[in-house]
Amino acid sequence: MKGASRIREQGYKDPLLVKLMKDHGFDEIPLYKHRPPEQMAQRQRWSDLAKFRDGPVNPTRTEIDDVERAATDIKTFAREIGADDVGIALLTPIMIRKGFDLPHGYVICMIIAENYAEALRGPRAIEQEASNAYLRCAEVATEMAAHIRSLGYPAWAIPLIALFGAGGAILAVRVLG
Repeated sequence: MKGASRIREQGYKDPLLVKLMKDHGFDEIPLYKHRPPEQMAQRQRWSDLAKFRDGPVNPTRTEIDDVERAATDIKTFAREIGADDVGIALLTPIMIRKGFDLPHGYVICMIIAENYAEALRGPRAIEQEASNAYLRCAEVATEMAAHIRSLGYPAWAIPLIALFGAGGAILAVRVLG
């Protein structure tokens, strides 16, 4: 399925950001590369998970006689591994970034909540809470993809950047499609 959504680029590919940096004499985004060690370790863990986003599919497929029951089981598993909410949706071209062609029919959409109380502690706490949530998204989606593959169905943990273009923070997993 070919993507239909035009998405504004993030980071140094964002023309508005590049213009503002030039206008103000910056060669790099202030503090962009200067993250606390904990966040750098989280970013490394997130990168390390990339090699597990896809993998071998169990050749013995679990037959699905009751789609509603299978969906309930998948949602229960998602919550067990850390998703705060979960749904399964039909993937449509508007959900996919232009220039990407995905063989997916469905996505498992999982939400990892951030702790709002952290926002009251200031900018670094907000940044750290976002970093915690991004890593947890990667971990949960990667674990879900492995689970679906163990049932005999292809599944990929795909960063949102491929689907919607937003920083790769949230992930979607192909399932049963």
